[in-house]
Amino acid sequence: MLHHHYQLPHETVDAIMESIRILFPQDYPLFLVLSEVGIRQSEAVALTTRDVHGSTVNVTQLWREESLLQLQNLRIIPVSAPVAHVLTDHIATLLKMHPNRQSPLFLFADRRTGKPISGAYIARVWQTVLAELHLRPISIHALRMSRIMRLVQKRWWRIPHHG
Repeated sequence: MLHHHYQLPHETVDAIMESIRILFPQDYPLFLVLSEVGIRQSEAVALTTRDVHGSTVNVTQLWREESLLQLQNLRIIPVSAPVAHVLTDHIATLLKMHPNRQSPLFLFADRRTGKPISGAYIARVWQTVLAELHLRPISIHALRMSRIMRLVQKRWWRIPHHG
């Protein structure tokens, strides 16, 4: 059974990320974005080489059901120096693999199709790492929510109050 425990302890997130870095190094940049930037999986897999600008990431679209959907509002999200460094290195690797490509590349693409990697693949990586660490099945959404809750606790982000 999949648990929806949305706030993972910081130590658990660190252990998960280290395992991904070791077991799935090609996927580490994606999971780093999911754990540190706090955007949705559908937004992360739709990021292109044009969306990363040093210490910011522009979220302009999302990938759903095999198609891109443009967002109405551009979101510019600041990223930490370590995340920016990993993304810059990842982009450099992609550009070396596709030196003559004129259009932007998806940052997290299936190498066969060039399309964003599938949610099923991401789920397999996630479940493999959880099993390797002997953790119960937890929704990948917990990465995003853990980040948001850490920002709320530091008072860097506010949850809108309705009432």
